[in-house]
Amino acid sequence: MARFDIETFLGAFETALKANLASAITSINAEKNDTLLDQIPASAWIFQSLDDKAKNYKNFVFYYLDNVQTIINGPIVAENYTIEVDLFIIDRQDLNVEKRILRYRRALKEAVVATWGKIGKGFDSPTISTTAAIDIKINNQSQYHKVFGVSIDFAIAD
Repeated sequence: MARFDIETFLGAFETALKANLASAITSINAEKNDTLLDQIPASAWIFQSLDDKAKNYKNFVFYYLDNVQTIINGPIVAENYTIEVDLFIIDRQDLNVEKRILRYRRALKEAVVATWGKIGKGFDSPTISTTAAIDIKINNQSQYHKVFGVSIDFAIAD
């Protein structure tokens, strides 16, 4: 039997999170009775290395393994992980940018919680925190992006 490790977890996590984020965006647009939030294309998910691929998208998700800490307690070895999931949205400098940030942050957090409910069974409950939005210019693009995210801390034990 294949061993369950962080690589396996990240594959399942990305697949589930893509679906849950799309669903959360659709739900929030319906609740607010507008289309302020755009869907994030499935191809606009970037893992671990923010490269030139990001230039192709006005909105994209960048996620990465931020921290790994190994804890040994006798024969039990556990690894604590931190995964950062950041959402980059193009700053169109419109009046609705702050609303879009709040809604996307909500959608991302709801998607992470729903994803954990599907694939995080058997793990300790994660600690989930959100980050504030900052302005960033990537790959010499003319427009800035707003970036904010969710940080997830959890453990996998052998």
